[in-house]
This record gives sequence, structure tokens and C-alpha cells, in this order.
Amino acid sequence: MRPLAALVPMLLALAACTGPAPDSTGTASAAPSSSAATGELQPVFPALTGDVVTSAKLLTFDPGNRAAIVEPIVFAQAQQYCAKMHIDPVDNRCAQELIIVNSNTRVTLAMRAGVELRGMGDGTGDCLGDMDKGATCKVTSAYVRTLAQNDAAVVITLRDGTLARIAELYQP
Repeated sequence: MRPLAALVPMLLALAACTGPAPDSTGTASAAPSSSAATGELQPVFPALTGDVVTSAKLLTFDPGNRAAIVEPIVFAQAQQYCAKMHIDPVDNRCAQELIIVNSNTRVTLAMRAGVELRGMGDGTGDCLGDMDKGATCKVTSAYVRTLAQNDAAVVITLRDGTLARIAELYQP
């Protein structure tokens, strides 16, 4: 038992040595991000609870189990996005027509019975809709399943945290 008693103080000392070393002010230090140095804002993604309308990538669509997996995204016209996020207008991102920013978060959502499915269908102008509400033409579950296979950008509408509408977004 004596050798074990001698190890306890050493183990406690080692346990106290984990974690980042404090800087001279006594707090953990981290290098500032480049966006903080330029005044550029970081995108904020909404919580997918309650009543929400937002853009997302559709990763999985399973109507049989009434579930879908999505990744919230920012889907915006580049010039508007750059102005809103304080990005220098000469930045290459601002020269694009469209900006998509991934949240790198995947969320599984339950779907309502009779979820509204909208798509561009054959691509006629009447079905394209807009960047806020997405496409307007009714489409089948098979069509939306194809969108999910391509990780397509969509607008989702949640009612009480449940998917009520999925609408394809037009990407030029």
C-alpha cells in the first residue's frame, strides 16, 4: 500500500497541469481572428425551433419516416451580404452573384403530415419564386429526394419546430 500512497500526490500534480497556460494577465490567450481585425461580422444562424423560415441545405429527405436532415446556411446576393457583414467591397466574395455560407451543423427535423413541397420543376420562370420564399410549383417527394441527394439549397418553414414547407432555391 505504501508505494500507491506515494503516487497519489504525483497524480494530483499532473492533473493540475492540464489546460491552456495563462498569459501574463492570468487569462488564456487566443490569437484574434482575421475577421475581428477587419471589422467583418460573422454570420448568425437561427435556432431551428418554434416558427422559423430560413435557408438550409437539404441533406436527407425521408418522407416514410417523416424526417429530414438539414444544415442551416446563409443564402444571399453577394453585394447585400458584403454590405451587411461589413466585408470590403473589393473582396473576391463580393464579386460573385451569390454567397452561400455553411453552418457546419446538421439538424434532424420532424416533418408534418402533408408537408408542402415546392420546386422549380422544369425550370420555367413561373416556378422560380424568390430568394426569400423559394420556388413555387408543387413537386413530388421523389423530386425533393433528388434535391437531398444533391445537398440542394432550400428554404424551410418550421411551425412549432416541425417542417411544414420545403422549397427549392434557384442558383444561377
